Amino acid sequence: MQTFDEMKAFLLSHEIFQDMLTMDLKQTDLSISEDIETADNFVKELGFKPLGNGWNELDQPTALKSLTQVLYLSQAYNMELMPFETAREIAKGFLELFDSYNASYYANGDFQSQSAGWNPLTESTFDMAVLVMDHESIGIICVEDED
Repeated sequence: MQTFDEMKAFLLSHEIFQDMLTMDLKQTDLSISEDIETADNFVKELGFKPLGNGWNELDQPTALKSLTQVLYLSQAYNMELMPFETAREIAKGFLELFDSYNASYYANGDFQSQSAGWNPLTESTFDMAVLVMDHESIGIICVEDED
């Protein structure tokens, strides 16, 4: 399994992600906080908009599918950003950084259905993010895109 820093460096080594990727991981004690409040405070620290009830809670398999899609296809033109298997391995590695028994998974939209919609975190035309937290850490991968 790759470390967080190795995954981030790998993604940022691809020119396509250099201006459109936010990937962050923060160690913190989350055992006494509400998930939505914690998620909103974390994204505000990154300069994003808090979503409140706009966060879509996911189960782990859906989080894996959603994060794979975020890394695999561009949002504006549905073009491949990286090979599917590579995107899936990075998504899987990111999710494995968290305690699966205590993790909560969120996205800023529904990326699996035909009528996929989202709640914008950024000022970009499109953005898709998956946020994960457990009792010790919180992390996000957000990919922005322009039309």
